[in-house]
Amino acid sequence: MIKTMTHTMTKTASKYAAAAAVLLAAAASQAQVTGTSFGTAAPPATLDGYTMSAGSDGRATFSDVSFAGVGGGRTVDFSNDVNLRRIGDGWATWSHGYTGPVYFNDTDSLTMSFDTGEVGAFIVYVEPNQFAEFSFEITGRDAAGSSVVYNTNIVGDAGAQGYGFSAPAGGHITSVRVVNTDGNSGGFAVGEFKSAGVETGCLPWRSFTFAGVGDVVNESIAVGTNCGLLKVTDAFLSGDRFRVRVFRGTTVVASFNTSAPREGFSIGSDYDAAYASRNFSSGATELAPGRYRVEITVTESPFGSGGAALRLDSTPCEFGACRADFDGDGTLSIFDFLAFQNAFDSGSRCADFDHDGVMTIFDFLIFQNEFAAGC
Repeated sequence: MIKTMTHTMTKTASKYAAAAAVLLAAAASQAQVTGTSFGTAAPPATLDGYTMSAGSDGRATFSDVSFAGVGGGRTVDFSNDVNLRRIGDGWATWSHGYTGPVYFNDTDSLTMSFDTGEVGAFIVYVEPNQFAEFSFEITGRDAAGSSVVYNTNIVGDAGAQGYGFSAPAGGHITSVRVVNTDGNSGGFAVGEFKSAGVETGCLPWRSFTFAGVGDVVNESIAVGTNCGLLKVTDAFLSGDRFRVRVFRGTTVVASFNTSAPREGFSIGSDYDAAYASRNFSSGATELAPGRYRVEITVTESPFGSGGAALRLDSTPCEFGACRADFDGDGTLSIFDFLAFQNAFDSGSRCADFDHDGVMTIFDFLIFQNEFAAGC
């Protein structure tokens, strides 16, 4: 049986090579840094599912510094020394009422770098030195080498403009670079830093409330390679039910209705028990790594309001006698390869054969070698 399978695999090697190219393209598409422009508005408390922490700086005004705190005990390293200023004390303007530290760079460019694996999301504001309009390029880059670039004009007396960058769950931001592309601003200031640590991809129960039938709740989630099972459950008093749609950008990538509940039961906020009980409405779907908006619409609500929750759990891998028996049917065949390819394309952690947390050609090659070796 194994010799037959090996011979079959040899004959289809060219097909596997073509599929490998598809897998590589799929893996690359999963590792994109995300960018957000805030204009002159205040920075948000959360960015793409990350909870952001603000930086602070107690060093003396007008100190030359090579690094700064960005929140949560994390720091950023500057590519050259910058001068610590404060709004109203060495720096005249900013935006949305911010009065904290800023860092004046007297050259045309500045790169801000982070320790490997430290920062999953980062927010920075930029303002030119002179009270006129200048062109800037702001680039955020993640560990996979992907980047988001903003080419924008910023007016020195019209307020600092903010930009946020986030990596896929489990990934991290490596650097953000700011360039005054026309080189006439006399330098610029960066500041109002916020950051978040790297996410593992799992999410404990996150509760939400609703007012009644037709109410819509939106939640942002970050899905990693190890935890892609989205669960939604009713809780407290049973009887509520939901329609769940999951968006990646503007595209619906998954949808489901939660189960029909039995009414008349109370369970409080024990979400694990509620999810496991037929008395409460629940449902789940598996998602590939990435960032999503979850839209939850209340379709039934006998009490007119209530509470529920969502979470991300690990997704089980059900191999057969060995990992090469990917579809678990007890034999090695082309269907195992197709099942592996589908799992790879969807970002399932089950296809992460080298256990490095990302989908690459090496996972495909390891699977291919194990398939050739047989069970």
